[in-house]
Amino acid sequence: VSTQSTGGSEKKDNNRQRPTEDEKKKILDKIQSALHTSAEIIQVSPHSSSASSSSELTGGNTPTTSGPGLPRSNQSPRPTDPKTPSHSRSSSTSSSFGSFSFGMDNEFEVPGGGKANEVYAFTGMHHIFSHHTRAVRRMKFAHDNRDLLAFGSDDGDISIVSALFDVRLLKTLKGHQKGITDLDWSTTNDILISTSMDNTIRVWSVKTGKAIRVIHDDLPPICCRFHPLNNNLFVVGNDKYFQIINLSTGKNVGKYRVPSCISTIECDSDGSTIFLGDTRGIVHVYTFNMVTGSSSLVRRITITSTPGKAITSLSYKCWHSNQRYSPELLSNSQDSTLKLFRYEKETGQLYLKNQYRVPNASQPIRSVFCPLITSRKGTCVVTGSEDMNVYIIDMKKKQNGVINKLMGHSECVLDVAWNYDESLLASCDANGTVILWKRVNAE
Repeated sequence: VSTQSTGGSEKKDNNRQRPTEDEKKKILDKIQSALHTSAEIIQVSPHSSSASSSSELTGGNTPTTSGPGLPRSNQSPRPTDPKTPSHSRSSSTSSSFGSFSFGMDNEFEVPGGGKANEVYAFTGMHHIFSHHTRAVRRMKFAHDNRDLLAFGSDDGDISIVSALFDVRLLKTLKGHQKGITDLDWSTTNDILISTSMDNTIRVWSVKTGKAIRVIHDDLPPICCRFHPLNNNLFVVGNDKYFQIINLSTGKNVGKYRVPSCISTIECDSDGSTIFLGDTRGIVHVYTFNMVTGSSSLVRRITITSTPGKAITSLSYKCWHSNQRYSPELLSNSQDSTLKLFRYEKETGQLYLKNQYRVPNASQPIRSVFCPLITSRKGTCVVTGSEDMNVYIIDMKKKQNGVINKLMGHSECVLDVAWNYDESLLASCDANGTVILWKRVNAE
């Protein structure tokens, strides 16, 4: 029966009129057009492996608990979990030296044009520095400089590198006998200060790579910050107090006792407010008078959901856009949360705006604002994490706020830093590896 049926069909086909040359050409054009369309679809479709491994932060089910003195918005933001599977679209590109991925749901426009998910796409790893033998815990780009980057390690050395153009190690600052806990650039980028577990604060000449002043302390200094307007002053915190030091003389102009170890320091844009984060989850808000050099406590605010969980990072940013003045404070803490606050300068109060869950239980994880985002439609930040990933997050979104996740580190990502025009992002980890990430279309 099968043979008969096939023969009948062949006989019927032979009786059909053959297509003309023009008809053949039209058919081939249609086939090529269909193949081209299919190729485009395959090119942008997410792979199943990417979808299953997506770590875009989605809404969590854990309610937020604020500490004493922490005002809350009418609707409680919920911490979100990077490990929660996401239904949002994502794509990733992998290579022998790492991978990067970006979410597709962040469609707000950024200054200069483009969508957030397009602006924060990366070409991959621009360069890797791996000459440090122990963890690199702190890193910063020089002010208004695309190229100059400094980072300090637990091996006691500080590296200054050319990061964007002729990528290479420029100088190694040697002198500390124990691990580097913090560092900061002067606004003119000619001076670098550093703190170390060897109980010293060192003032470095960037040009020569030599220490021009060594200040001994009775306790290991944990954190330091130049005054933003007067670089002859800087603030240092340790286990019992913070002090304001005159750079020229090396003497402190004020010493203020605190009830717990200061783990991070930040100043507002004019230096009139000093924010101190401690190991008990409390933010200490102090005013600073530049005329008298005195400082006074305004308020202490517990911001961690679990008492006793350290604040590991504070970052301040004031957005000037659409005739609005909106100072904000970003924090990491060891209750595994990344929080965004609105700061009210008149009262010294912090108002919780949003938070995301970022793995951080024991390491000094840090985060920073993305410097070029000034649109009120989005507040983008970048943070390290203990899951070895770098996250770029739109903190205005209550859920699905991850714009990009950068994968390539083999240990906890401890610190991150942007250069001033966001052409280059740097991240460092507990193995001592520093990775430079270059943004797509960055010159």
